[in-house]
Amino acid sequence: MNIIEIEVEPGKEICDFCSSRDIKWRYPADDGLIEDTRPPNLIRESIGDWAACEVCSGLIETNMRFALMERSVETNLASCPGYGLAVIDFIASEVSKVHKVFWEKKKGPRIKIERRKI
Repeated sequence: MNIIEIEVEPGKEICDFCSSRDIKWRYPADDGLIEDTRPPNLIRESIGDWAACEVCSGLIETNMRFALMERSVETNLASCPGYGLAVIDFIASEVSKVHKVFWEKKKGPRIKIERRKI
């Protein structure tokens, strides 16, 4: 089995929910496995804290889980305009799996990140 580890260069982090480069908050979290049904034998793991922009953090803080999921799905669709609505069910399913791990593994209050937009 091949293991691919991706490390993000400091200052190049993005919101883990909508991919905005203007992150403002981090959420302490334990590591967690993301359920996968396809392709077989693919294991995804969330390691450590999660980053969030102001908008996504606001949705998290007010426990607006469905609105956060909608935002994540919309930004994912916008990043691949050639696919459009043909993949919306797949993207929604994947976002749901990732968010499930966030809500289960999140620990403690958010922490303000002081940095500039890149």
